[in-house]
Amino acid sequence: QRLEAHYRADDRCTGIFLWGSAGREDADDFSDVDFGVVARDADYATLRAELEEVCNRVCGTLTLWLPEADMEGFCSIAFLYRDADEVLLYDFMMVSESQFPRHRPRNIEVLLDRGNLGEVQPAPILPKPASGIQPLLATYWVYCYLNGKYFKRGDIYKILYVQQVLFQTHLRLLNYLHPEAEWGWWCLDMKRLSKPHQKE
Repeated sequence: QRLEAHYRADDRCTGIFLWGSAGREDADDFSDVDFGVVARDADYATLRAELEEVCNRVCGTLTLWLPEADMEGFCSIAFLYRDADEVLLYDFMMVSESQFPRHRPRNIEVLLDRGNLGEVQPAPILPKPASGIQPLLATYWVYCYLNGKYFKRGDIYKILYVQQVLFQTHLRLLNYLHPEAEWGWWCLDMKRLSKPHQKE
């Protein structure tokens, strides 16, 4: 609420929204806050430069500041701050108006809209070129072989590495086969499956 009030009073900000579990309306007592701000293109750089100081002043003393993505017209920051005896987590997204369609989360709850924030749809996911499937299949089966090899050897560290490659390859294959959906975070991807498939 304090962050919302701060950016609502700033004319350089054209939109405020919640995303993540709050945007999907399935937040629980353990949810962090996924908070987004849309800035005028001309003011984005200045607002981005002020962001850490603003969060420290408005939320409370920051204990950790982690830029997870930081590029022209877009940043995603995870930060921890202290509130009484608790340490709480925020995921803060700041995006310029022109970059908002590219970075708009699928589900948002709009808190402030001085432009056409509510009308902007997420950028479409483009199909992968048809030639891209062969390397994925080859990678998958080579690493399946390595998985068996390292299992027999008992090399737990290399098994964990191989499992990571298999997992990422599997997600890339899903992206190729189902370009109309986003695949990349299995905690959310699982919810696309039927209940029996989720159980399996």
